[in-house]
Amino acid sequence: MKQLYLFSGRLSSRTPFSRNVIYLFFRTLAVLVLSLAAAVFLSCFVTIKGLIPLAFIVVLCGWVTVAVGLFGGILFLMNQD
Repeated sequence: MKQLYLFSGRLSSRTPFSRNVIYLFFRTLAVLVLSLAAAVFLSCFVTIKGLIPLAFIVVLCGWVTVAVGLFGGILFLMNQD
């Protein structure tokens, strides 16, 4: 994620957005893709009675993305200052 932060710095010079905003966007997007892949993989093996697989994927992917992607990115930025 340190490389993503450096990439965000280079990209921020060409866009009107700050380094921190770009970093949070790309980190959340990266975690979303990884959690979506993991949720689809897990939905093949895990079944919860009364819950359709799509709902399982959306709930798991959403919680992981918010917890790890967004909040983890905010904590990383707080640690950088």
